[in-house]
Amino acid sequence: MRKKGKSLNVEKADKSGGKEKMIKKCLKETVQVLEHELKNAKKLYNANCVNWKGNPSDSKEYYTEVISRELLKEKKFVLLGKIAQINRVNYNVDTHDGKHNGNTNRAEEIFAMRLKGKKLEKLGFVIEYQVPLKEKRSDDAGKIDLVTSTNESIYIVELKYIGNKETLLRAILEIWTYYKQLNKVNFLKSFKLLKQNKIEDIRKAVLLSVDCNAYNEAKELSKRPKLKQLAKALDVDIFLLEENGKISYPARA
Repeated sequence: MRKKGKSLNVEKADKSGGKEKMIKKCLKETVQVLEHELKNAKKLYNANCVNWKGNPSDSKEYYTEVISRELLKEKKFVLLGKIAQINRVNYNVDTHDGKHNGNTNRAEEIFAMRLKGKKLEKLGFVIEYQVPLKEKRSDDAGKIDLVTSTNESIYIVELKYIGNKETLLRAILEIWTYYKQLNKVNFLKSFKLLKQNKIEDIRKAVLLSVDCNAYNEAKELSKRPKLKQLAKALDVDIFLLEENGKISYPARA
């Protein structure tokens, strides 16, 4: 689940001459913005640039392809690996019973809540939702939308629900950041069902509901080879929640 932040369109309005003209970033400007945001890697997923749609003024590639290519470069990729762990002691939220008690109006949160105890195809049983990463109030972190368990793996899952406008790039970077911030030893100790598991069993995934932007982008991964390559490099699995309730891969990342 993302932290709340302001949304900023990459394009600026230029009303000179009495007409409004939309001005895009060029390739060089796109890279410069990314490099600035990457100085604080733990906040990159929440940066406006990873949510930009369309393409630079001097390129036919999507912004997300340009940014993915840059992040795959060794010096930048290393920075993603340096996101610091937050040493939360207990991740189990006793009050989470899977019932909506009116404490949120967000459809995505309510949907995640109602999945607790249910079995999701390929992802296993949902054992928890909205798992906090903060140990103290001042910690800069969001919440893991879903935790699921199969016979072989534990998934921490970033959910994008119907109507969500965020990019697939953002979803991938978000769950990667949460994985890095997670104290994995304490996480496994927090849940009875996971105490026998090993850190190596913890996997990262995004679950994208039909009719959200990231779902649409995942459906055309063949047009986004660098994004697909980044997901593979970060070891993030991509799952699609279809209208009929089935879960599928667009292409195993």
